[in-house]
Amino acid sequence: LSQFEIEGASEEQLITFYSCLYRLYLYPNNMGEQTGNGSEGGWQYMSPYTKTVKDGKLYYNNGFWDTYRTTWAAYSLFTPKQNNELLLGLIHHFEDSGWMPRWIAPAGTNSMVGTSSDVIFADAMLRGAELTDEQWQLAYQSALKNASMSDFKGASGGRDGIDKGLFLGYTPGGSQKFSWSIEGYINDAGIANMANELGDMDAYTYYKSRATNYVNLFRDGDGVENKWLAAKNADGSWTRSKVDPFAFHDDYTETTALNMACSVPQDGQGLANLYGGRAALAEKLDQLFETTLETDTVGANRGIHERREAQEVKMGEYGHSNQPSHHIPYMYLYSSRPWETQKYVRDILARCYAGSTFGQGYIGDEDNGEMSAWYVLSSIGFYPLSMGNDEFAIGSPQFEEVTVNLEGNKKLVIKANNNSKKNVYVDSMYVNGEKYDKTFIK
Repeated sequence: LSQFEIEGASEEQLITFYSCLYRLYLYPNNMGEQTGNGSEGGWQYMSPYTKTVKDGKLYYNNGFWDTYRTTWAAYSLFTPKQNNELLLGLIHHFEDSGWMPRWIAPAGTNSMVGTSSDVIFADAMLRGAELTDEQWQLAYQSALKNASMSDFKGASGGRDGIDKGLFLGYTPGGSQKFSWSIEGYINDAGIANMANELGDMDAYTYYKSRATNYVNLFRDGDGVENKWLAAKNADGSWTRSKVDPFAFHDDYTETTALNMACSVPQDGQGLANLYGGRAALAEKLDQLFETTLETDTVGANRGIHERREAQEVKMGEYGHSNQPSHHIPYMYLYSSRPWETQKYVRDILARCYAGSTFGQGYIGDEDNGEMSAWYVLSSIGFYPLSMGNDEFAIGSPQFEEVTVNLEGNKKLVIKANNNSKKNVYVDSMYVNGEKYDKTFIK
């Protein structure tokens, strides 16, 4: 906790910040024990896959579909040495089972969409994680296997429908296939960056191209409000005759068409182009934050808890209660109105994490520290919008000054002069005394 020194925060904000920091570091968990034997410092574990004793620490309790969005970038920045250990603890799953699972609890479980360990490893590599060449090759091979093999009954790795998706450019059908596609494009972008770092240029070209296949799922219409990202059948027809922006149905995993309309953080400019330019992308984002469904149109699905939690926030249809929406405020950085990111991030920080003293707590799904990591990173003004590279998006720090005591006796100091609840917009920025005018920082 002493790694962070904060000035200009209320008692409530300090309680929330340090509680979130604590929660962030509850996961993943070490399944090993110190036996004094083996090749990894005397640590060994009983493999849940082979039922034999293995050398090292096996890390588990992590749902990558949730945690890839924030927690692993936070580990890379704040605790890089331990992050190296965590990454190796993930690689042991691939060594023992032949797959890098989607959810580890403690063995791989066939749960959630997307092979998000791919982009986790890519992000770590680009942010300077230190593994041996052999270990990086194992991580890379786990990603390539996930990206090229269809999952099968009982498997915890691979991508649903990729056997057809490889040729179509999308995973066809309903029943969460749209979300499988969208997550696949994000992970393909990460794999491309890994391939580039490792000098595998054929794979770089191939996966970089695959990461842009989201264009195949763009459903055009008259006016920005009628343009969507939507699911398709194998024959090229849309799975639904009309997009219901508010429906929690199975095309969009745990969310709605409105919340998935801007889920291309790896290529924000390309997404803006589809909608008609940066101004049009801002309009689409406005549609999410300014639209609220007043009547029930989807029957029993209205009762899903993420839906109720999102409505309680009163930020239009924005669903901060669940992970698929967490990048959305930062997508304004790709639009003609980047300052809207600062407005909404500060509003979410104040609105969605309030009430620790009377038990309100978390607004929704706090999966393995991800909701907490969003608060910690956004509070100091950074967010890993495009995972799988070495950048952070710049938001609006909510404190006057934060000092982060980094490893190697380095300090990251963020000063926000004239900061207040009403004064949330960044007028100018300096990095190490030099004027800086970009919305992303490496």
